Amino acid sequence: MGSSAYAPLVVAHRGASADLAEHTLAAYELALRHGADALECDVRLTRDGHLVCVHDRRVDRTSTGRGVVSEMTLQGLTELDFASWYDRCPTPLTRWSTNSDPSGNRRH
Repeated sequence: MGSSAYAPLVVAHRGASADLAEHTLAAYELALRHGADALECDVRLTRDGHLVCVHDRRVDRTSTGRGVVSEMTLQGLTELDFASWYDRCPTPLTRWSTNSDPSGNRRH
């Protein structure tokens, strides 16, 4: 059997989670800057119908909160800190990252 002419793709699982808190916008962006070909994320549905990227079914391990994502509202999730638990995470990344606020308005 000959060798393949195709190079393997690099898929960043949870973003650059070795360097920054997993599943944060900063971790996704860093993975791409470091050359990842793709990002892997887990998308979950909140109680009020919003799609969010949170790896675990529960927020206990990766945030300051406790509970199941599907039983929480987007507003409740925005009040949690998903990054400061990771001791190498810079302070500006300690809040929830989203492109829209809980009312659905786009942020710039």
